[in-house]
Amino acid sequence: MPIVYLIRSLKFVLLKIKYKQNMIQRIQSIYLLLAGLGFGALFLLPFATSSKPIPVMMQDMVYNIQDSPLLLVLTIIGIVASITGIFLYGIEMLNKK
Repeated sequence: MPIVYLIRSLKFVLLKIKYKQNMIQRIQSIYLLLAGLGFGALFLLPFATSSKPIPVMMQDMVYNIQDSPLLLVLTIIGIVASITGIFLYGIEMLNKK
């Protein structure tokens, strides 16, 4: 009788752990989605504005992500990394490594 109880309690604990992992994965997916949307919002919002044009960076008096190739590449990498992080979670072989 004690062994049956032990097996049942072990199954319950394993199911509870699996449920927590699924919930954590869902929360992580939400955070990664928000990160991807935040990176995407950088294309719409300016970083800085000026009252007079600055010759090198802000000819149009607005400094946004399209003005710097480095910022553009880093933002695209951030979007791709956050979105692929959501879809790669389900692949068990990548999670175990």
